[in-house]
Amino acid sequence: MARVLIFSDVHGNLEALDAVLDHARTFARPDQVWCLGDLVGYGPDPGACIDRVRNGFDGVPITCILGNHDDGVIQLRLGQSIAESSGVSASIFESWQWTAKTITRDQFAYLQSLPRKYVVNHLPQPVLLVHAAPPDDIESYLLTVRAVEGRLSDFKERLCCFGHTHLPSYFECSRTTLEIRPRLFSASSQRKRLLGESILINPGSVGQPRWGELSDGSMAAPNSDQRVQPYPRELRGVPKATYIWLEFDGEEISATCHYIDYNTTATVNKLKALRTAPKPFDTPQRWLNRLTTGLR
Repeated sequence: MARVLIFSDVHGNLEALDAVLDHARTFARPDQVWCLGDLVGYGPDPGACIDRVRNGFDGVPITCILGNHDDGVIQLRLGQSIAESSGVSASIFESWQWTAKTITRDQFAYLQSLPRKYVVNHLPQPVLLVHAAPPDDIESYLLTVRAVEGRLSDFKERLCCFGHTHLPSYFECSRTTLEIRPRLFSASSQRKRLLGESILINPGSVGQPRWGELSDGSMAAPNSDQRVQPYPRELRGVPKATYIWLEFDGEEISATCHYIDYNTTATVNKLKALRTAPKPFDTPQRWLNRLTTGLR
């Protein structure tokens, strides 16, 4: 049996990342660790988060791929322009500018080295890692059955791991009948056996959890335009960071999603302090609210 630790969308939140990694240490050492991108953006500690990931997890190298926020920082540091039509808000653009000025040369070089996709071949079955969607998309959102259906021809691996939506969830798919079943990971930390000819799985977000705790692990027969919503959604206190343990036992794949408390107050205070820092960033109030409410 192979065991894999998988997380995504750290977004410069060191308190959340350390809490997730500390929790993961309470289990047996993983065979592999995967990060699905977006190490930076929004949060106050982009450089420290880059260092945590590039230094590995207790001697296990972390396979990391490029996210859209990572790519935005790279473009700005290289002096490339980002078109207004890209849909990037002014606040995110300013966050990328601040990050590009803040991280070190080595940290920037690490971001530049990240691939847009990675195929893991040394497991019982191959796995595709992407940030947003196969084959190597870093911007689209897989939140509807129709969106997933349109991507099934873009990968041949049985399992595709993706991030970007910040929603801990998975899709069980039949390539034969095109039946697609969206599922949500509740906060119960129950082990789920993943079924289907093709499976797409999302560990949620470490540093920008936005959905509260999800109280139900299933959705009944959505139509093709049905969005995977946190339904029913119960927000119990401050949103928690999420990550997943994957287990491979021959053809069987199982997943366990964990919701982790972290020091949200410390992260919020750091973001407030950036407003008067030597290299200032005027953190929007809604970003602070998002960390404490989960609301977009």
